[in-house]
Amino acid sequence: MIKTALTFLLIYFSLQIASDLNKDNLRDLKPSPKKIPVTFDAHGVKRVDNYYWMRDDTRKDQEVIDHLNTENAYLEGWFASGLDERDKLFQEITDRIPKKEDSVPIRLKNYEYFRRYEPENEYAIYIRRKIKTLRRLYCLM
Repeated sequence: MIKTALTFLLIYFSLQIASDLNKDNLRDLKPSPKKIPVTFDAHGVKRVDNYYWMRDDTRKDQEVIDHLNTENAYLEGWFASGLDERDKLFQEITDRIPKKEDSVPIRLKNYEYFRRYEPENEYAIYIRRKIKTLRRLYCLM
């Protein structure tokens, strides 16, 4: 029993050390943007934005694009070991969402209004029906 516990602890701590070393290596490779302070003055309040240089509305500044590409590469490297797990987790979450779902009906005068989601559609269908005859449905698009 003690031999099994010691073996387990040895394996656990060796994996923990290897994991910490891997995190330290990735932390060293982490891209960090340079800080160029830009001061803004609005209504008598001065504000300093160190990362204003990254604003690029035209999406053509090569320095910003290169930095974003290095950040994306770092992210993919960080999650590389868990790619299959992310897909599995996404599938599990989406499987828990009901495929066909109706909202709670709202009554206005002689009609009920509600929203229906169907599996083949990416959008909601808005439906109205008379309260007296609940069998007829009218689609309001």
